[in-house]
Amino acid sequence: MDVRVFVTKGLLVLLLALTTVASAMDVRVFNSSGVQVDSFGGGAVAMLTGTISNADVDALEDIAEFQVDGREQTFVTFTAATAALTAFEVHVKPNEASAYVLWFSIASDYTSPVGMLLGASGNLTTAGTTGTHWLILNTKGVFKVKLRGAGTSTVISGQWGAS
Repeated sequence: MDVRVFVTKGLLVLLLALTTVASAMDVRVFNSSGVQVDSFGGGAVAMLTGTISNADVDALEDIAEFQVDGREQTFVTFTAATAALTAFEVHVKPNEASAYVLWFSIASDYTSPVGMLLGASGNLTTAGTTGTHWLILNTKGVFKVKLRGAGTSTVISGQWGAS
């Protein structure tokens, strides 16, 4: 039996009741845009993936923005070409209507990760032109992630995945 539930206000009680019978059926929860945000029983939330590409990062600017609602972790990898980054920031927002909040921006955020930053390949504020840089975020309760960076005509390319 496949039960689809669309999230609306006041649905929490129904969801709690459905979790008690989840072992007997597959319950999937969708947001108002039709994106699966949770599941109980046999169904898993589909992984989201995408690419990162910015051919000319100079002053602090957006590198990538991606929607991760309903996903608990997000993994990002990227390379920097032509010149190292001089700044790297992670911003998040809890819902579509809210403003972005700055989560991480200084070297120690990345070299000694705590809280919502689960790990990083090193100091991303000076990510160089050799190797692949990465970070893993706890995005439970996050709607969107925005990456910002600065460099000197730095070319950024990479991938992200959220599950």
